[in-house]
Amino acid sequence: MKSRLFLFLLLAMPVSLLAQTDTLFWFAVPYATTSHNAPLTADLTLTATDLNSITTVTITQPYNPAIAPIIVTINPAISLTQNINFIQAAILNISSNLYNVKENSALLIRADREITAYYEIHRTKNNPAIFALKGKNALGYDFWTPFQEQWPNHDWDAPNDRAFSQIIIVATEDNTIVTVNFKRNAFGYLANTNYTITLDRGQTYMFVPKSDPTDGGDPSTKPADRLSGTHITSTKPIAVTLGDDSVEKGGYDYMGDQHIPVKNVQNKPVIGYEYVVMKGKVTDQAGGSNEKAYVLTTKNNTSITVTRRSGLITTYGPFAAGSQLTVDLLAASNDYYVHIKATEPVYVLHIAGFGTELGESVLPTIDGCTGSLSVSFVRSKNQPFYLNLMTKMDAIDSF
Repeated sequence: MKSRLFLFLLLAMPVSLLAQTDTLFWFAVPYATTSHNAPLTADLTLTATDLNSITTVTITQPYNPAIAPIIVTINPAISLTQNINFIQAAILNISSNLYNVKENSALLIRADREITAYYEIHRTKNNPAIFALKGKNALGYDFWTPFQEQWPNHDWDAPNDRAFSQIIIVATEDNTIVTVNFKRNAFGYLANTNYTITLDRGQTYMFVPKSDPTDGGDPSTKPADRLSGTHITSTKPIAVTLGDDSVEKGGYDYMGDQHIPVKNVQNKPVIGYEYVVMKGKVTDQAGGSNEKAYVLTTKNNTSITVTRRSGLITTYGPFAAGSQLTVDLLAASNDYYVHIKATEPVYVLHIAGFGTELGESVLPTIDGCTGSLSVSFVRSKNQPFYLNLMTKMDAIDSF
């Protein structure tokens, strides 16, 4: 009997392994400070799924044709995985610390056979993070953004190389009109007001938290100022990346993920009503500094029921659209998993990791996601490695 499973990896740069197998990937590359290490390196890891044929992959930056396409061939007789390493700023021509302007920091990855793809910042240095690319499931017209609201970004003293949280949008077609409504004030934008920008194919746009006058007017690093609950809609398919740079819990860790829409370009739901969150290895600390799941509503009158491993059941709400509920996962309370069920579709953002090393992932719903029969992953750091598997009760002995 074949059993479908969800697989979660917790690394020094913790990430849920939720990449999709596909032939087309759009990715809005996030900004990251070089204050940890300069220059900022990045890796793109491609894994072919065809065990018999050569897979050809073409990587371009559509709005910057001055950069030549990168063509990769994957021969299954040699290795199913290929890695491309580059200096992020030089190859992608990403301006440092630019927000509220149109940019070209996007990648388009096309393959003639199905692959999985991961984008990794600072693989061998400090502040690493993995972004699992989700193919067509990352493309849509309607997004809401969850963010963690517990830990600040580290306040680097480099005025032109700060760390902050961010939303990055990329258009996949010319003349895409994007409408953004913030739940909280953003840098240059007021809350509860519709703003529109028009992007062409491959153009990107970054939004960051409001200016902090106590910190020289830079984007706020405070947890309460994250752009949680932001609503993004578009006239043509877009992809969205969430970034949260140098988040402080002992060390300074990059947290981020390629986001998912409410429904994908094929009008199929990507988020859902029901989730199971499996706890990682984050250490409980005073002041609420423990592992968390953030549940973000997308419709008014949404109630959320949380069932803990202990059997404790608590119902919260109803909430308005764009509201966010914080669910603690405490090692001290043996909260190794929690079951979350909502009356309307919600997002769940899981903050996991080990010790004081943090990462994040937007989780798949268990009422709509079918899981995978086979999953591969390339281990890139020589640090503690943890693996969580989730499957149905009758499939436990089927691996």
